[in-house]
Amino acid sequence: MTSIITDWARWAKLASAPMTKSFSDRAELASLFIRRGDTVCDLGAGARPLMKFLPEGVGYVPVDCVDALPGTYLADFNNPDFAFPAVPFNVIAALGLFAYIVDLEGFLERLATECEEKFIIFTYDFWKLNKRYLKHGVHNGIEELDEGIKLFSKYMHDLTAVTIIRRRVMFTGVLGRTEPTPLRRRSATELTLKYVKPAEYVLVKGFGMKIAPRWMA
Repeated sequence: MTSIITDWARWAKLASAPMTKSFSDRAELASLFIRRGDTVCDLGAGARPLMKFLPEGVGYVPVDCVDALPGTYLADFNNPDFAFPAVPFNVIAALGLFAYIVDLEGFLERLATECEEKFIIFTYDFWKLNKRYLKHGVHNGIEELDEGIKLFSKYMHDLTAVTIIRRRVMFTGVLGRTEPTPLRRRSATELTLKYVKPAEYVLVKGFGMKIAPRWMA
């Protein structure tokens, strides 16, 4: 059975195009949670921005609905007959994928059942589903963070919103069916912004400094 919902032409074009800065930054941020010795199954791998940031000694399994790059495992997540790669992996990455899944809850159920106890890193952009997003192939729109937490925490333990950049949230968790629960820990964004001074932000953002000067700290 072949999905007629997934826009293969769009994804083939994106997978072949130069990587956008926001996608690259998102991948670099996700890589901070991956350790030497892990094997990552990258769902919706596209142009594989995550691969270039992985620590040495990390295995990588790219999965996408198009094989614009050689070695991509083909799977259309809007096709109910899709299968996960039959190779060992212990980490799943799904960066910017979930909004393009028609039956998101069914997909999360599959993840929680077939990939139970695997660590997951994923992002979701919390926006209202409108004509603009529908035009770009988005199939579901969770508008608020609390609504997303209620859904995602049904399918993963220790759900954590590790960073929040405007309305894009990066989560981590351990896959497996559980009861919906609120977040237990604050995001790194929330904790950091308590201490960032306006002048420090300007120096980091505008001048590329990695640490506040002594006179400011």
